[in-house]
Amino acid sequence: MYEVIDVSPDNLGELKPFIAFDVFYKCMTHAYQNAIVLAACFLNEPVGVIIADRKGKGSSAELCYLFVRKKYRRLGIASLLLQSLEDRLIDQDCQWLTVRYIKDENSLPLKQWLERSGFSSEATDMHIFRGSLLPEYRNLPFIRMSQLPKSFTIFPWRTLSDTERDQLRKGENQWYPDYLSPFKEAYKVDMKTSVGLRYRSEVVGWLITHKTPVHALEYAKLFTRREFQSFGRGIALIGKAMTAQLKHFQPVPDVYFRVSVHNKRMLQFIEKRILPHVDLACSKRCQARKKLA
Repeated sequence: MYEVIDVSPDNLGELKPFIAFDVFYKCMTHAYQNAIVLAACFLNEPVGVIIADRKGKGSSAELCYLFVRKKYRRLGIASLLLQSLEDRLIDQDCQWLTVRYIKDENSLPLKQWLERSGFSSEATDMHIFRGSLLPEYRNLPFIRMSQLPKSFTIFPWRTLSDTERDQLRKGENQWYPDYLSPFKEAYKVDMKTSVGLRYRSEVVGWLITHKTPVHALEYAKLFTRREFQSFGRGIALIGKAMTAQLKHFQPVPDVYFRVSVHNKRMLQFIEKRILPHVDLACSKRCQARKKLA
């Protein structure tokens, strides 16, 4: 009754109405390393889509997207797509499938479906914060006191030179991890609030902000070189970006950022320095895994 087909990059445009913009863009620009796209069809018409990304040549993949058109839900199509995806991953000697999702009042059906589908119990891997940025926050202690020694300067990211850009690209996976690259998802970058950090004449850090479709500015990529991480240089970047956000936007969008559960230092800073002064809503991103047969 329902047929599952592989979708090539050349034919992906036919599924654009059913795929979130971010996911579609990553597929089209090869931001996913090894995307697998499957569509469920009824009478040659697409009714559902599932997308996974296999991490390089490794043994794991991530379920990135799953969508079934409303009138075709509760008919087993999601399970059919998932099983078809698993079959293809097993053929590629992939051993694990991971899914991540936001835990909130709407996530319980997804959690239950994942458990029925053989995924492990959820585990929190990320804390997510969002809240209003008010003009009086300019006087928050961590913003007022984030002065830098003369050997450091914070600069607008839009002024990064081509030479500096080339040097930074060479440093990816050398002195900073690829997931914190300031050049990923360039279409999202807000140049009015993204900032960089120089030590003398060398770029040693950045805070890249991303525009979102929900009236929020995401503080997406925060990094400083290891030798400077214990001196509060990242906090100075946050303060500078917040000041720029208050200056350049009217109305001011919410501030939005994600912190790994393993980043204990940043979580402690948020708890001690930000949460007592700023009203932020906190949610969790959960991860579940499934061992493939």
